[in-house]
Amino acid sequence: MWAVDPLDGTVNFLHGHPFFAVSVALLDEGGPVVGAIEAPALGWSYAAARGRGARRNGRPIRVSAVASLDGALIGTGWPAASHVRPGPFLRPLGPVLRATQGARRCGSAAIDLALTADGTYDAHFERSLHTWDVAAGILLVREAGGRVTDHGGVEADASGREILASNGLIHGAMLGVLRGG
Repeated sequence: MWAVDPLDGTVNFLHGHPFFAVSVALLDEGGPVVGAIEAPALGWSYAAARGRGARRNGRPIRVSAVASLDGALIGTGWPAASHVRPGPFLRPLGPVLRATQGARRCGSAAIDLALTADGTYDAHFERSLHTWDVAAGILLVREAGGRVTDHGGVEADASGREILASNGLIHGAMLGVLRGG
């Protein structure tokens, strides 16, 4: 199955904000096989293939080496229509902000996952996404040495219902924060 998002970060694009991307992945029964994320306004091209690593603009990338939450920069996001019911998306922010060095929202899940894969973010969490939002990014993070699960710690299936991607070193601690403990 192909998972294609021709414009991830639509609201950003409409407002001239450069954080938008095209995301494409091929999936089989085992999940994403190949994936690419192109952020044209930023000049970033990410690509990964199962078992072959991940790259940004042709150069190999790795997740960060940050080992504790108090030094971690975390990415997050919420859907464009979250203003209707913001509670579920805003609720984890307080605990995450208290436990980490900070949180960012760029408005494109594909870019957030790519930034986790290249070590800019130490983790990224989000919910209410779709397969086309996350499939390529999941592969990028895994191929860059990171871990991707749902908020309960089950390996992510690319459904996008909820996702926690990290460098692996802070994954357990982030799960604890997201679970409220």
